[in-house]
Amino acid sequence: MKSKQEDTHHSHLGDVEKNKLLAEINYLNSRLKTIGYTGDCAYEKKLSSFYQNTISNCQQKLLQY
Repeated sequence: MKSKQEDTHHSHLGDVEKNKLLAEINYLNSRLKTIGYTGDCAYEKKLSSFYQNTISNCQQKLLQY
């Protein structure tokens, strides 16, 4: 059986991970706004696609918490 201290520690780690994921999503969204969601050149299009996929992955991880 877990102690209250173990539950609190686990909960804190979950909060830290959630905050990291939210920060990453916010950062990537700001980058997407800067370069545009579709990009103007092949590099920006690839980068935009990568950002969107990474945001989606982060959102999926958030649903696990």
